[in-house]
Amino acid sequence: MSQKPPILLMPQGSAGDVHPFVGIGLELQRRGYAVTLATNGYFQGLAKQVGLPFIEVGTAEQFDEATNDPNLWKPGIPGTRVVFGMSVKVLPQQFELISKQYAQDNRLIVVAGPLAFGARVAAEKLDVKHVTVQLAPAVFISSDKPPRLPGLFMPTWLPRWVKQLIWNIASAVVDRIACPPINAYRREIGLDKPMKRVLAWWNSPLLTICMFPQWFASVPADWPASVKLSGFGLYDEKLDEQLSDDVKMFLDKGDKPIVFTPGSANKHGRAFFQESLKVCKMTGRRGIFLSRYSEHIPKNLPVTVKHFAYVPLSQLLPHCAALVYHGGIGTLSQACKAGIPHLVVKLAHDQYDNAQRLEKLGMGRSCKPSEYKAPYIARLLTALFASSQTQQICQQIVGKMACEDGIGRTCDLIEKWGVK
Repeated sequence: MSQKPPILLMPQGSAGDVHPFVGIGLELQRRGYAVTLATNGYFQGLAKQVGLPFIEVGTAEQFDEATNDPNLWKPGIPGTRVVFGMSVKVLPQQFELISKQYAQDNRLIVVAGPLAFGARVAAEKLDVKHVTVQLAPAVFISSDKPPRLPGLFMPTWLPRWVKQLIWNIASAVVDRIACPPINAYRREIGLDKPMKRVLAWWNSPLLTICMFPQWFASVPADWPASVKLSGFGLYDEKLDEQLSDDVKMFLDKGDKPIVFTPGSANKHGRAFFQESLKVCKMTGRRGIFLSRYSEHIPKNLPVTVKHFAYVPLSQLLPHCAALVYHGGIGTLSQACKAGIPHLVVKLAHDQYDNAQRLEKLGMGRSCKPSEYKAPYIARLLTALFASSQTQQICQQIVGKMACEDGIGRTCDLIEKWGVK
């Protein structure tokens, strides 16, 4: 038997949720651990490319079904139903996989995303060592420092008891969606006590690692005691050390372009790119459109605008003027490291809170999808480019991030806690 315990990584969600776990897996592998990535079959090719053993949990067809649903990108209940519905479907498969691996080696450590409900259930039923990895601060219930969420009005001046009442109502809405199917499966395996308050339950009471730095979101007193901050999980499928020739050729042809992307899993970006093309024309700026769904890209792009299916942001963004995107935490962290202004088109989920934190820091602006019209966006971008304060703050953040290693720190926390 190996001296080091096996580690099962179990993210659940889109590329933004999976990429940090790939980075964690590669670093733990480098440290001598036997690591397996267990997630949706959509990511099997990525795991094979980087050399991580892979187990499919949920099919690529299920992933496509969820991402094809336009409700995924709607704030509030519609988006929540899609996200939780997809996660509940694979709960039994997650639990059975953990049970099997735990029976083979009871030193198993499961490092899971919050939506990997099977990991949390296995920790309760089998006493498996379980670490939760949270990627964004918006997911924590807090009356001390409430996150900015769509439909949640909670200004700081409200009395604490009013904030707690609002949280009880908001949590009850989520619980009505998530608790019945999760509790039904818990009863099947002999966990008769029903789970309540899923947004608190999904965090490991032993160790919850938050992959963002303190300068982005400090920890309020009413977050779980198990929380430890590590830093952004900066991994983005970079397989080569240099940009491809076609990307470099475009970058070399003129001024720094603006990058436009609605998110890796967004299959409803046609209107976004149509307005983005107008933005480029109105500002006189070159543009790069990033999307794996070429059918959403306007036909006959001018030579000043180029479409690429995928380019690692860690390599691309340092050569660009700004990023216009959905506000996902993985994309956000790459733009912070590159030191460029952000313009967030906040759609749903944690994106509202991420956008507000960027605006408070002075790194960018945000808008709702209904406000994404070329004249308005052109004005916002022009103001960002003209702001020496914004440019200065972005460079200050680059300096902060130069001393951070979110993936390394995350692995340190897992080792220190889980390896006895």
